[in-house]
Amino acid sequence: EKVAELEALEKKLALLLKKKSAEEESNMKEIVKMFESMKPQVAAPIFAQLNPHVLLDILQHMKGQKTALILAQLPPGRAAKITEVMTYLAKGVEPLE
Repeated sequence: EKVAELEALEKKLALLLKKKSAEEESNMKEIVKMFESMKPQVAAPIFAQLNPHVLLDILQHMKGQKTALILAQLPPGRAAKITEVMTYLAKGVEPLE
């Protein structure tokens, strides 16, 4: 009886996690859509101020061409660091800080 209860709870938890993940993905798509609709020279100053983890999450969901246009508007050092970290993440390796 306890095992059946635990299995039911496990299924319920899995469904809740899946729903939460879908909601987060939907929210991220809306954020990305908003930034992709901006002109690069408008988006770049905002990106320059974002937390690096938040910025990387957004950039990983954006189209490559739009990302390139925005990176081109950032200060070279910041664009280089972002590109470096994105490269590590693309390889599945945690970047060194």
